[in-house]
Amino acid sequence: MGKSVVDELWEVLRPFIKEYPLKKDTVLEEDVEMLIGEAIAFHMEKELLKEVKANPTGVFWDFLSDFPEGVPPGQEDILEDDEED
Repeated sequence: MGKSVVDELWEVLRPFIKEYPLKKDTVLEEDVEMLIGEAIAFHMEKELLKEVKANPTGVFWDFLSDFPEGVPPGQEDILEDDEED
């Protein structure tokens, strides 16, 4: 059985986890989890995997720009809950 897309994402994103001199450039394991979570929420796992494979030396934070603005489909109610607080 082949690897899942999420497993492949972890594999290609793991090399990005690194401390950099500028704190804003540092990538932690939680950042990779967040990026993969975003991809899953927007159903864009395969697109993200393709993008990372095409740009293995790219800037990790640039991969976030591929996601649409706003709330993932089906999660609009989360915003409504926040507004009630």
